[in-house]
Amino acid sequence: MLPYPGGRHPRIGFLEGAVRPQRDTKLSVFTPWDESSYVVLDLPEAICANRELLYLAHTHVSTIWTKQNIQLEPLEWNRRADGTLDMERRLPNRVSFGAKVKPSTNAVLMELWLANGSTNLLSDLRVQNCVMLKGAKRFAQQTNDNKLISNPYVACKSSEGNQWIISAGSRVIIPGPTPRSLASIRIPNFRIARLEKQNGCAVGFHFTKAPRSKASSGALIKPAGAGMPNSCGRRG
Repeated sequence: MLPYPGGRHPRIGFLEGAVRPQRDTKLSVFTPWDESSYVVLDLPEAICANRELLYLAHTHVSTIWTKQNIQLEPLEWNRRADGTLDMERRLPNRVSFGAKVKPSTNAVLMELWLANGSTNLLSDLRVQNCVMLKGAKRFAQQTNDNKLISNPYVACKSSEGNQWIISAGSRVIIPGPTPRSLASIRIPNFRIARLEKQNGCAVGFHFTKAPRSKASSGALIKPAGAGMPNSCGRRG
C-alpha cells in the first residue's frame, strides 16, 4: 500500500466527470496475488452536507469552495513506521475530516472521521468512498455483472471467478452500483443526520481467493441492485 503517485488517471471511463484527480485522498493498494496489479482507494471521494458539496477529490461539480474561488491546498499522506498511512484536512468553515489506513497480508483496515468545528449544525451529511479497479488485472471490466452487493458488503469478482475484492464497514450504508463505464465499486458510505461535534466509521477492504465453484455461487451475496445515489444525488 502506497500513496497514489498521480500522473495517470485512476478511472477507466467517464474521465470528464473527474478532471484533475487529487492525490490527497487516494491510495494504491496492491493485490496479494500479483504485485503489479492494484486498485486505487479514494477515501473520501466526496463529502456532502446541507445539500451542498463540502469536498470533492477531483474537479467536476462545484463545491462550496470553488463557488467562492477558494482553492484548497494540496496535502500528502503521513507515513508511519508500521506502514499505516493517515491524513487530516481542515476546511475553511472549520469542518475537519481524516482517514487512517492500515495494511495487512490480505486486507486493509480503514477509519474515516469527520468533526464539526463550525458554529453551524451540519445536517444530512453523506460521505462517499470509492475503489477504482483500472489497475487490477481481471477486475477492470466495464460492467456491473461482476459486482455484488449485500449489506454490509460490496464485492467484485475476477473474470475467472476465483478472486474477489470485497469491502465492508460498520455504521455504514450500502450504495448502489456505479455507472457501467467506470469499472469501480463503492466502498460502503456513511450517513449522519446531524453532526454537532465528531463522528466516524470503520471500513474493511479484503482480497480473497476461492475455488471457482464456490466463488461463483453468490450464495451469500445478492446481485447488485438499486441503491442510494452518490453524494448530493449527483453523478461523479
